[in-house]
Amino acid sequence: MTKGAISGKLLRKISLVVMFTLNPKIERLDLKSSEIVAVVSSGNRPFVAVSGPAQEADAYIISAKEGKGRYVYVCLHMVMEDKRLFFTSDECPTTESKIHQVETDAVNFIEDMGFMIVKKNMLDERAGALRENFIRRLVPFAENLKDIRKREEREKEEKRTKIVKVEDEEEEYEEVLEEVYEEVPVEEEDDSDRIESSGGARGEEEVKYESLDDIMVDDSSDLEVKSSGVVRGIVDKPKREGVKAEIKIEADSKRIAEAEDKVSIVVESAVKNIPDISASKIRTDDDKVVRERVARKTESEFFVEEDQKDLVKLLISL
Repeated sequence: MTKGAISGKLLRKISLVVMFTLNPKIERLDLKSSEIVAVVSSGNRPFVAVSGPAQEADAYIISAKEGKGRYVYVCLHMVMEDKRLFFTSDECPTTESKIHQVETDAVNFIEDMGFMIVKKNMLDERAGALRENFIRRLVPFAENLKDIRKREEREKEEKRTKIVKVEDEEEEYEEVLEEVYEEVPVEEEDDSDRIESSGGARGEEEVKYESLDDIMVDDSSDLEVKSSGVVRGIVDKPKREGVKAEIKIEADSKRIAEAEDKVSIVVESAVKNIPDISASKIRTDDDKVVRERVARKTESEFFVEEDQKDLVKLLISL
């Protein structure tokens, strides 16, 4: 037997206390709204077999009060055949003192078939005309099951339409975003004016200082010349107290790289205490190099490239 399926011969063996049997005399529950106390339904559709082949089914438990008696009905809606089957207990009607036990056995009865009951009264928070209309639309009370089937199909179609509409809107939104991204120009960063802070500078020379007019360099200043093409001068005694300035002049990195292949620089002495500049001759094969003699207290000879003449003059003037 298929799991979740049940045959008609087993119906009376399922409930432990109160037995429920198929009642073919009931085709529809014709009850007043005031007589219906509670309705609960299944949250799934298992396959069950009662009087025919196994098929999907919905389950309902109805607790009602008719006159002085209490009634509990179990309704199975066989989906494929679109047919209702009603089951009643062997204690129908029952008394108020036993109603809770009968309702519990009704739940056990259909759960043994594979149904999972949503244990919440479907009539809660409904009153008046709203309650009346809702009851008449439920399977156990509906006059025409075809109307329910049409309504269910219409509701399913509306849900599918909403899903498709949402998906279409999402796709349209994504397409709009793609168009916006394509239309927005990407600004490329212009590095032509950027000057690196190390020896690998580009293009123009950059001089950073507080103010040349405020700088006074005395004989105790130290100047350091490096082959990287960067010259730094640290001012020890500025005119204004607390002001220090750094002179940074950077040569073209490309020209420095080319010069390093041709020139071998050997610094024999550094500037100490007084601005006495001494250096060995710089050997080069470059025809563009010009000779310039610089003398200050002591004389030294060296060769300077054209684009470094201003640098040397600045250092000498200091």
